[in-house]
Amino acid sequence: MLNLHPSADRLATIRSRISALKEEEARLRITFLEKGDYGLHPGLTCNVIVEREEAHEFDPSRLPIEVRLDPRYWTTRFRTQINIQEKSSSCEWQNDDVIDLVEQGGVFC
Repeated sequence: MLNLHPSADRLATIRSRISALKEEEARLRITFLEKGDYGLHPGLTCNVIVEREEAHEFDPSRLPIEVRLDPRYWTTRFRTQINIQEKSSSCEWQNDDVIDLVEQGGVFC
C-alpha cells in the first residue's frame, strides 16, 4: 500500500505560489533599480527606501596556501534539502528548498 503524505501536495502548491510572488517582486524591484534614484519612494500605505551599502569582505584566496589547507580553520557545513518530485504535470513546483546548517562547537546553527 502506498503511504501518501498529506502535506506533500500542499508544500508543492505553496512553493508554486511563492515562486510566482518572487517573480512579481523581482519585476517591481527592477522598476526601482532602473531609475537609479536612491532614497524614499512614497506610496499610499507604504514607502520604499532604496539604499546602497558598501561592505568589506574577507578574501581567503589571498592567504598563504598552508593556512588555507590547515583543517583548524575549516568549519563543517551540512545541507538538508527538501525536494519536490513531480509525479505528473499537475505538480507546479520543481525547485529545491535548501537549508544550510553550520556546525559550531558541536551545535548546528
